[in-house]
Amino acid sequence: MLRNDMAPLMQWIKLIGPADAYSFDLLVTQMQAELLRDSGRFADLKDRFLNWISELILHLNPVKERAATLKMVKDPEFWNIVSVTKLEEVRKELRGIMHHRQKDTTTSLPPKVIDVTDGGEELIHRSSSIREIDATVYRKQVEEVLRSLFDTNPTLQKIRSGQPVSEADLNALNSLVLTQNPGVSLDTLNEFYADTATPLDVIIRSLIGMEPAVVKKRFTDFVQRYPQLTANQTLFLNLLQNHIAKYGSIEIERLYEAPFTSINSDGIDGVFTDERQVNDLLSIIKTFHLSGNKEIASV
Repeated sequence: MLRNDMAPLMQWIKLIGPADAYSFDLLVTQMQAELLRDSGRFADLKDRFLNWISELILHLNPVKERAATLKMVKDPEFWNIVSVTKLEEVRKELRGIMHHRQKDTTTSLPPKVIDVTDGGEELIHRSSSIREIDATVYRKQVEEVLRSLFDTNPTLQKIRSGQPVSEADLNALNSLVLTQNPGVSLDTLNEFYADTATPLDVIIRSLIGMEPAVVKKRFTDFVQRYPQLTANQTLFLNLLQNHIAKYGSIEIERLYEAPFTSINSDGIDGVFTDERQVNDLLSIIKTFHLSGNKEIASV
């Protein structure tokens, strides 16, 4: 049942954020299995485990709080009496700090690309198949066409300002995009979001972002309500506004990832310790969420 029914469901687990914790869970589970088998592979996994521990950034507060457990697993005596139960205790204690490891910043060489022409070129326009198109590449193509129309197209200006647009506006924009680049269509872009039923204007805003002045205006009341903001809190707000201006919104999970964790390893919870400030800030962020038709227009 686990293999046939449960295993296929694992592909839908959202790994953004806790990916390091899941990888650590897998490593410890493999160690437990090899320990039960009394396998020599346990020693290899143990070395990998200790290597992960050595990569933790020790001066961070969440890591400091696990100092006793870290000291225990580094002691050779622990491995002389190790058991499945002890490994499980260690897994539960340390999984939450695995994202505080020093990551490898080396980059691999790009693949070698050889462009060979067949001597002739033929351009054929055909209806696209969503399964044959790379979503990321297509989004980039649409974004480039839209950005070239920023200064002249009123529909794009409305979307970047958070104003509602009509179906006629979007149809006119689609026709203009096809005129500028016959190989790019907003209807095809919309197919990538068919499962989420995301409105087209919301999709466009996720590509082209919002006007920085409009974004800043949303946070003005917050800044005035709390005039004693610290330097770190002000820096956090600037990063937040820049992200929303670029992408149109932000998911709450992103507030616990880089670059926000560069200010405090605990993200928003470490920068804003007043619960009222956190709640007010989250309320503002939710007004930018790309989850409804005209939610942003009513703010």
